Amino acid sequence: MGEKPEQPAQKIVPYLAYKGAPAAIGNIDDVHAHFTTARDAGTVIASEPEDQFYGDRRYRALDLEGHHWVFSTRVREIAPDQWEIPGSES
Repeated sequence: MGEKPEQPAQKIVPYLAYKGAPAAIGNIDDVHAHFTTARDAGTVIASEPEDQFYGDRRYRALDLEGHHWVFSTRVREIAPDQWEIPGSES
């Protein structure tokens, strides 16, 4: 048998509490490509890819049992003291 091809870097953290519902969080290489594939396959999209104040771009989806999945990609490094948190006073 041949060697298995190298899989893209992914980190899935299953069933963390996310807004009161079980959730899984996945850090993936290309969140936009992942989103496009998921959407085109008929996945229920809870939120489209959007940049976050802490440097990730993420989107949310629901599985068939109603669990939330959050997929993200780091798009820029931002030190915590430079975060501009929405709704907080500067």
